[in-house]
Amino acid sequence: MRKAPLLESVMPVMFLAAIQFVNAIVGLVFLVIFPPFGAAVLAALALFTWRSLRVNRQRSFLLMLSESIKRGIPLIPALEAFGEEYSGWRGRARRLADALANGIPLIDAIRLFNGFVPSESLPLIQAGHRSGRLAAALKRAAKQGDQSGPVWQSVALRIFYLGWMLCVILLIWTFIAVKILPAFEKIFADFGMDLPPMTQTLFDIGNFAMNFGAVLFFPVGMFLIFLLGYVTMCYLGLLTFDLPGLRWIVRRLDTATVLDTLAFTTEASQPMPGALASLASEYPRKSVRRRLRFAWLGVAEGGDWCDSLVANRLMSSADAGVLRAAARANNLPWALHEMADSNRRRFAYRLQAVVQILSPIVIVGVGLTIGFFVIACFLPLVKLIEVLS
Repeated sequence: MRKAPLLESVMPVMFLAAIQFVNAIVGLVFLVIFPPFGAAVLAALALFTWRSLRVNRQRSFLLMLSESIKRGIPLIPALEAFGEEYSGWRGRARRLADALANGIPLIDAIRLFNGFVPSESLPLIQAGHRSGRLAAALKRAAKQGDQSGPVWQSVALRIFYLGWMLCVILLIWTFIAVKILPAFEKIFADFGMDLPPMTQTLFDIGNFAMNFGAVLFFPVGMFLIFLLGYVTMCYLGLLTFDLPGLRWIVRRLDTATVLDTLAFTTEASQPMPGALASLASEYPRKSVRRRLRFAWLGVAEGGDWCDSLVANRLMSSADAGVLRAAARANNLPWALHEMADSNRRRFAYRLQAVVQILSPIVIVGVGLTIGFFVIACFLPLVKLIEVLS
C-alpha cells in the first residue's frame, strides 16, 4: 500500500531530527567523559543543523519567488508572508521587501543581501532574468538543491575522524613514552639486559619526539586543521576559491553552472558571446571568471563556443560532442541542462572515489602504527618471562 503524501514528506524530516537528537545525546555524554571530543561533536552537530536549515530556507525562498512570479503575485506581500513563516529570516525578508519597494530590481536586491540564494546559483538566476524566464531559472536553482553538500559533509566527517584518531594515538603514544618505556628501561637495566630491538627503536623515537615533538607535530596539526576548515567552509557554502591542485575535482560544479546558464540563454535565442561576457563578469569564482573571459574572447573572434569552452577547461570534449549533436537536432537547451546534471553527478562520483581510495590507505597506516606500538610493548614482557622462567 502506498503511503500518504503527507507521511512521505514528514518521514525524512522525522528521521533527520531523530539522528540529530541521538548525536546531541552522544555529544553531551562525551562532553562529560572527554570534554574536547564532546565539544567537537556538539560543534559539528550545530554546523550541520545550521546548514540544513539554511539550505531548506534558501530552497523555499527560491520556490516562493518562482511561484509568485509565475502566478503574478506581488513580491512585496509574498516576501512579508515568507518572513512571517520563517521567523529567523523576518528581518532579512523585510529588508529585501523594502529594497523592492524603493525600486531596486529583484536580481540586484538578491545580490545586495547575501544569503538568500547559494552563490553558485546567482549566474543561473541572472541568466533567467536577462532571458525573461526568471521563474523557470529560480525553479531550476531550487531543483538543484543541495547536491554537493552531502559529499562535502562526508569528506569533512572523514577528516574529522582522522584528526581525532591521530589525537588519540598521540595521547597513547605520550603515555607509553612517559610511563611504559622508562619502566621497561629501568627493569632491563636492573637485570643487565638490553631492550628488544623493536622496543629500543620505539624508545629512541619517543626520545626524539619528546625533544622535537613540537617541530614535528605542529605542522601536521596545522595542516589537518586547515584542511578540515577548508572542507567545512565548502560544506557551508562560504568559500569561492580553490586550493592549488584541487581544481580538477571541483571544476565539474563550475561546468554544470555554466551549462545551466547557457541553456537559458539559448532558450531565449540570445547570442552566445553576450552570455559568455555576462558570465565572465558575474561568476562568483575568480579563477572561473578568468577562463570565461578567455572563452568569450575566442568566441568574439569567430571561434566555436564549444571549442572555446573545451580549450579553457570549462567543458570536456565528450560534453562538447553531445552538445554539437543536440544543436544539429535543434535540442540544445535540453542537452545543456542534461549535461549540467551529468557534471554534478560526476563531481560527486569523483570526490567520493578520491575519499574511498585515500581512506583505506590512511586507516592501514594508522593500524600499522598501532600494531608497532603493541608489539614493541609486548616483546619486553615475553623476554622477561623467558628470563625469569
